[in-house]
Amino acid sequence: MLEYAIQIITAGIGACSYSILFNIRRDKLLYATFGGAVTWLVYILVSQAVSNIFLSNMLAAAFATLYAEILARIKKAPTTVFLIPSIMPMIPGGGLFYTMSAVISNNSKQFEHYFVSTIQTALGISIGIMFMSLIGVRLVKVSIAPIKR
Repeated sequence: MLEYAIQIITAGIGACSYSILFNIRRDKLLYATFGGAVTWLVYILVSQAVSNIFLSNMLAAAFATLYAEILARIKKAPTTVFLIPSIMPMIPGGGLFYTMSAVISNNSKQFEHYFVSTIQTALGISIGIMFMSLIGVRLVKVSIAPIKR
């Protein structure tokens, strides 16, 4: 349990750091940080229920997209301000590193393992974002008044 709490806090710190690095305004910084932490919580909960890497990442990314769409309407900001920091903890940087390390060390068995895992993670994230962008935007537009400009 403590391990998961540390992971969630670290995901929030990572999302906050990324937000600061890319100059997200202070009034939106807390929401971006919270998005990263809660998205990682969703990922942990789904991965406990289902042992499929693709499905875990897809559902967590779909949650992050819905969260970003709702906050974009409420805070009158672009969706990407909340979406990118929210999915940042899910990016398969370690998997990509180990994939390239296996290529350099000419270990084909290890390469295959990490490559498949990295591709499943990346596809899960991208399909989750696409799915919720297509479906979720319509749900958010109906439930929350559109932004008046």
